[in-house]
Amino acid sequence: MRNLLLLGFIMWTGYSWCHAENMAFFYALEADGRALEEQAIAPGRSIAAGSRTIRRIQIGPHTVYMMAMGSGAVETALSAQAVLTRFRCDRAFSMGPAGALGPELTPDTWHRVDRVVAWQRNPEPIKLVPTEPPAGLARTPLDTTSRVAMASGEAFIATTPQRERLYAESGAPCVDMNSYGVLAACLDHGVPLIIWKVISDRADEQAGADFRAFVDRYQGEGGAALAELIKAWPAGTADPDSYPAIRKLLRQD
Repeated sequence: MRNLLLLGFIMWTGYSWCHAENMAFFYALEADGRALEEQAIAPGRSIAAGSRTIRRIQIGPHTVYMMAMGSGAVETALSAQAVLTRFRCDRAFSMGPAGALGPELTPDTWHRVDRVVAWQRNPEPIKLVPTEPPAGLARTPLDTTSRVAMASGEAFIATTPQRERLYAESGAPCVDMNSYGVLAACLDHGVPLIIWKVISDRADEQAGADFRAFVDRYQGEGGAALAELIKAWPAGTADPDSYPAIRKLLRQD
């Protein structure tokens, strides 16, 4: 009887379990940040977080908290912590460039990261929690990317001996300086994370010049594709079990 009365009260007050999601977006290239923000419903709001700046925007029904990751896994972890500590987020997305370690990856191709090797800390890969967009969404270039392991650390790999050694030791076909930091922060907060990477160089003696050339020609295609994905992402349905007081009442005999 108590359960029926509670459910009746919820319906009478118009309470709905359906809700838009709070999403975090951590990006390495300003072009991706601009491309995403261009799809906002209204101009974004800047929020100071120490020396960092969080941008809050609205895309479709969802609120997105954006922040540039910085250079290196430590800087990235600090950026991600600044967002996730201040705002509750239902999920997080990250994207940026990566260097190819193996011959199987070619420049300008997109790949989704499913495990991260923090090669300067631990050779054992850390798996991302499997997370998929809701069924029925229109496909974007981000949906069709291959799944790869990512070596991630504090060093920019820019010589053939470095590349070959890291490829052999990590088993990962690509390397970046952000993925471990953002993954560590998301694991700390229990936030599901999807990471996409675009190959910018071959992590060899030409890596510096190739990376700069890539940044100069890159137009934020990843950020634009993510904006389309977020706009189509339906509002979620909250589980009553996520509300302890209501859960307690519903489970009383």
